[in-house]
Amino acid sequence: MKITFTKLQVIIVFLIANLCNSSFVFSQSLTSVEKSTVQKIVILLTDTDGDGVSDENDNCPNTFNPTQVDSDADMIGDACDHCPNVANPDQLDSDNDMIGDACDNCPNVANPDQSDSDNDMIGNVCDNCPNVANPDQMDSDGDRIGNVCDNCTNVANPDQLDSDIDMIGDVCDNCPNAANPDQSDSDINGIGNACETVGIDNLSDANSFLVYLDPHSNTLIVNGKGISNIEVYTVSGEIVVKKHSNSNRTSIDLSNNAPGIYFVKTTTKSKITVKKILLTSK
Repeated sequence: MKITFTKLQVIIVFLIANLCNSSFVFSQSLTSVEKSTVQKIVILLTDTDGDGVSDENDNCPNTFNPTQVDSDADMIGDACDHCPNVANPDQLDSDNDMIGDACDNCPNVANPDQSDSDNDMIGNVCDNCPNVANPDQMDSDGDRIGNVCDNCTNVANPDQLDSDIDMIGDVCDNCPNAANPDQSDSDINGIGNACETVGIDNLSDANSFLVYLDPHSNTLIVNGKGISNIEVYTVSGEIVVKKHSNSNRTSIDLSNNAPGIYFVKTTTKSKITVKKILLTSK
């Protein structure tokens, strides 16, 4: 027995089949206008997330949200909005951490927990001082340690080594092995008072010689009578300069040497004096 349907019945069955993701073979064709009308009806009735709001009008078509709350009025419902309180209709999320760039405190580094220990609006995972507030993230020496927590703000030292625990990093400390947070240096020779030693000679004799470093040119100046030889050593004992002197004043250019601590040994006919200097970058 052949069953025929009215066009209205065909349309109803067609709609039901579409809404149920099923298929239906018609024995009666529809006109193009009727088919177009049916397709529009299907679109209006489709509700993927089953929240009673059709996909066409749902601000979260794939997430159940019958109330359609949209706090930031960006046409994206709170239930599926990467930034529910900051308008971001493009939903851009560069680091794929489900936090939109518009409200992510580290938009280029994934951090779904958004931890920010110092409350400076920079997430811990990308903050160069995670425990000290520094929203400007200034880092003068480019060592990825922000100035506000860097123990050598103008000399790169990512390891932040501070042997004497005086809050001054070894690479810029004029006494790296003797605590001297005030960095006092009375004779302006680059060696802090707390660790300046004369060495082999006794103090009264050694003071007859003046050894200092011109910080502007990194030129070593040695003043004293009767000095025959001047030697400059690294802390490992390597001689970097050996010079004969027959003058009361000798200048030695150290600008090509690496920054660090050096020892200056001066020799007379009867005495040897050793002083320590700190060579810094110009």
